[in-house]
Amino acid sequence: MLLPPHKMKSPLVLLAVGLLCCIASVSTEPVCVDLEQFLKKYEKLLSLLEHNTTPVFTLCTNETAIDYYNEAVGHYRNMTNAHECQKYMVAKRLNLYQMVYDQLNALWSAANCEACIGAVNDTAEFMRLSDAVQKCFTAHSTSACVSCEPDYLQVQQFYGQLEKGRHGVAMCFDVEDRMNQTRQRWSGQFNCCKDKQRSMVAFGSIASVACVFPLAFYLVMHLVARRSEASQLSLLNAMSTADTPPAPAPAPAPAGRTTAPRGAGVARKDERPSSSIQEGEDAEPVHGESTNDLNNSTVNLIEISPPTDEHLNQLAAQRSPEKNINKLHDTFANDDDSFLQ
Repeated sequence: MLLPPHKMKSPLVLLAVGLLCCIASVSTEPVCVDLEQFLKKYEKLLSLLEHNTTPVFTLCTNETAIDYYNEAVGHYRNMTNAHECQKYMVAKRLNLYQMVYDQLNALWSAANCEACIGAVNDTAEFMRLSDAVQKCFTAHSTSACVSCEPDYLQVQQFYGQLEKGRHGVAMCFDVEDRMNQTRQRWSGQFNCCKDKQRSMVAFGSIASVACVFPLAFYLVMHLVARRSEASQLSLLNAMSTADTPPAPAPAPAPAGRTTAPRGAGVARKDERPSSSIQEGEDAEPVHGESTNDLNNSTVNLIEISPPTDEHLNQLAAQRSPEKNINKLHDTFANDDDSFLQ
C-alpha cells in the first residue's frame, strides 16, 4: 500500500514503512522446523535421565526415552538434507548442532541400548526374572539364601545364556546393571555365597603352600651351598699341605760303607778296659797306635744289609710318597745307629 506523497515526509510514517518491509522480508524466508524439533526431543530425552539412571539404569528399556531418541535422530537427518537448514550446519565455524547430535549418539552407544532394542523378547524375559528375585528379597529378607535360591539361580543361568548369545558384543547396560545389583544383594547384603567363601579358603591355603615351597627350596640350596664351600675349602687346605715339599733327607750310603757320625767311636779289634782307658788318658800315645786304629776301623766296618721285604711292605702301606721316603730314611738311620752303638 502506497501512501500519499504529502504523508511520506513524516518520520513516524517512514519508520512504520521500514518495519513493515522487514517483517515482510523475514516472513518470506523458509524456516528450519526440524532444527527446532530436534532440540525439543533432545531436551525431553535429557529430562528422563534423572529418573532412569539411578538406582538402576533403565533408560534403554524406557519406551518414552526410545521414542525421543528416534525422533531426535530423524529430525537431525531431515535437517541435514533440508535446504533451509544448511546455514545452521555449515555457516558457523563452531558446528554446535553437530556436537549436540554426537553427544546424543555417544550417550546411546555407551549404554549399548541397541542390544536391548534388538532383543526385545530376551530383554523382557530377563526383566521378569529379575523382578521376581527382587520381590523375593523383599519378602524374605531374613531367609533370602534359602527361599530365593531357585529364583536367583534361574536368573543367573538366563543371564549366562544372554552373554553367550552376544558372542563378545557388549551387553545392554540395563540388563548388565540389573544383574550386578542382584548379585550385590545376594552376596553383599545377604551373604549367600558360601561356596565362594569355601573356595577362597582353599585358594588361600594353596597359595600359602605354594609360597612356602620356594622359600624352603632356597633355604635348602643355601645350606647345601655353604656345606659345599666348606668341604671345598678343607680339600684345598689338605691339597696345599700335601703339596708342601718335605725336608731334604740324607742320601743313603752305598752298601758296605758306614755313615756313622764324626764323633762316634769305632769298635777296635783289641779293645782295652775302660779303667785302663781312663788311666791312660794323660799318657802319651804309643808310636804307631793311631795308624793301627785307622786301619782297624777300616777293616772292621760293619756291613749294613739292604732293607728287607717286611720294611718294604710297611713303606708301601703308607699313603703319601713323601712320607714313605722320609720313613725309609728314618729306618735306615735308626738301623745304622743301632748297629753302631
